[in-house]
Amino acid sequence: MKVIAVCGAHSGCGKTGVAEALLRALDCTWGALKYTKTSFYTSVSEEVNAVPDKDTERLRRAGADRVVRVQSPPDGLSEPLGLALDMLSDCDGIVVEGNSPIEFLKPDIVIFVFGRDTERIKPSGKMALKNADIVVYQDKPPDKSVLPDRAVTLIRCSLRNKEQLKSLAGRVLEKMAVTGQLD
Repeated sequence: MKVIAVCGAHSGCGKTGVAEALLRALDCTWGALKYTKTSFYTSVSEEVNAVPDKDTERLRRAGADRVVRVQSPPDGLSEPLGLALDMLSDCDGIVVEGNSPIEFLKPDIVIFVFGRDTERIKPSGKMALKNADIVVYQDKPPDKSVLPDRAVTLIRCSLRNKEQLKSLAGRVLEKMAVTGQLD
């Protein structure tokens, strides 16, 4: 199963918009996993009748064949992620939205999304950024000192522009195909 991770600097930075663009561009059967950090409880549920305009419903409308929502404290994420992956095992691949899951998964590609303020980044975002293959920014490029030491692809993309999002998705798929990750 192929895994594309979409991580971000903070809540509201555009992760769901990027995940939607990817799901619209992908062929085959793709699922989506939406992770939300909680303090005390854990739940894993397939979102069949999701609330309109919530992230899980947006992912379904974008083309996810199945959407699973995982809510958990970050340090207790391993078991719920395993359950979620089992629920999505009939999919050819999954788009994972959230920072903490990449500590437990081995994504084929990690996309990191900055908000408009590239200096604003939460702790889990700093960890996710270290694993990024592609870094998306909207206005001002991020300071090179925060980027991973290895080579990453920087892409400027207005997250409100559907054509730019479509182009971004194409570049992600291109990068995966070049590295043999979408075969």
